Amino acid sequence: MVLDLPVAEIKSLINQLESDTCAVPPSKSLHVTPRAAADARSEGIDLKRAGDLPAANQKFTEMFHLQDSICSDALWSWAKVLLLAKDFEHAQLLMHLEFANNNRGIVRFNPFEWMNLHLNLPELDVNYLFDGSKPGYELYNVSYFDDPRQLVDRILEYGGNDDYWRRNYTWTAEDYAEFIRHFSPLAILALDDKPYLWTTSPEEEIREFYEKIYAGMIDGSEGSHQNEGFEADELATSDSRDSVVASSRLVGQIEKCFYYNARCIGNCVFMGLINDQDHWYPEQFCDFLFSSAGMLSEDLAKLLETAGGQKARWIYPDDFWQMFQQEPSKDYNQYIVDVGKSAFFKEAGRIGAYDRYPGAYLRTTEMAINRCLTLLKVAMEENAEDVISLLLDDMGYMLGIASHYTLIQVFLRRMHRPDDFVFIPNKYLDPDDNANRTTLRFYDQDINEAAKMVYVPEQLRAMWIQDDMGTIATGPVEYMGMRGTILRVADQRVPKYFDTIAKNFVKGIAY
Repeated sequence: MVLDLPVAEIKSLINQLESDTCAVPPSKSLHVTPRAAADARSEGIDLKRAGDLPAANQKFTEMFHLQDSICSDALWSWAKVLLLAKDFEHAQLLMHLEFANNNRGIVRFNPFEWMNLHLNLPELDVNYLFDGSKPGYELYNVSYFDDPRQLVDRILEYGGNDDYWRRNYTWTAEDYAEFIRHFSPLAILALDDKPYLWTTSPEEEIREFYEKIYAGMIDGSEGSHQNEGFEADELATSDSRDSVVASSRLVGQIEKCFYYNARCIGNCVFMGLINDQDHWYPEQFCDFLFSSAGMLSEDLAKLLETAGGQKARWIYPDDFWQMFQQEPSKDYNQYIVDVGKSAFFKEAGRIGAYDRYPGAYLRTTEMAINRCLTLLKVAMEENAEDVISLLLDDMGYMLGIASHYTLIQVFLRRMHRPDDFVFIPNKYLDPDDNANRTTLRFYDQDINEAAKMVYVPEQLRAMWIQDDMGTIATGPVEYMGMRGTILRVADQRVPKYFDTIAKNFVKGIAY
């Protein structure tokens, strides 16, 4: 569906922004002004959710003509309408305008990279730069958009009405080819209608790569129906006695959860081996890593036995072959070691300290917790009792990963700042305290594309107090407006408190 846009005005505005001669100021927030423009945007969003894309596009066009500043967030909201309409040329044009507004005076729009940043598919790694450089980020392990089903699943989420779009949003092989035409490493730039090479990969290899995917969609080998496209909500039936049906949405979240948790476990094993051999970390910490990884690994394997897990694929890093010089293994234990090693080099390599960087423990565990919560949200929405039970019941996997994260904080602090103190709020020790609840209704890390970072729930973050002089008094206090207890990091009671916090965090998960 090709929608009607003020193309000439948009192109003129892009040229002005790139030359830094645009008189229209950028918006200083995510809001659109004046009120009439904001109302038009809201109406456009409502129409998009209802499935009326031409009317939604008309409202966003009104917004565009009414606004007195350029709001990049509103332009991205408009681009979502175009993506759902499969008007990929105009979607790219709006995304170009959004980028140019964010980076005035910079001629560096890369549609392949910018779409990667927005879709945020598995394995994308974004390093935000704080040195004043523009565009201010670096991307690693970008997706070449080789999975049409994954693209459909991601884009239909932008509809804001899951039931409607899962019934009504499909792609044909031609739709995929059109998307690739405007967002692949060989994308045509809509601004000048010229082809460019947006990566260093050989052009012929890229063309052959996409031709195989296109041919697979035509003959059905990529999971689509010949000449029909494929349904985003195609169901996969398990072999269980109850014939439980798993949606592609649930299967996709199981794949991501399995992958990111395997990275966390494998990273612990790999770093434990290195530090155990070099005697860099205390023996008890290495023992903790190995024992914790073993317990987590045993429970993680059960995820693939669930109804959705039986249909899940194994995700691998994009640079797997370059790192290991071999084909990926389907052996469960080897898979965990391989993706963990990959995570180690990626996380530790952020600051160039490959052999000693302790933050890799925390970051990979944060990402694992994040994926568990996102999977749990989807499982509760779809009544996938086997997944819910695995994550929550009988001291399930969610408790294991939460306990692992809290105890890693204790070990790292004791090793590096043994004279520090930790403040433990009373509210995190009370399972009936509403302040200790994590509400999954608002946990949309994988749905809200504006959320760029992974945040671990605040209940699991310790509140450290640095005092090298050791002059802080321990015991019950009021600190930062909360009642709680201050203890030395070296106090043997600290792990017990943390164990209670992890248990209460899991008990407090609500939907």
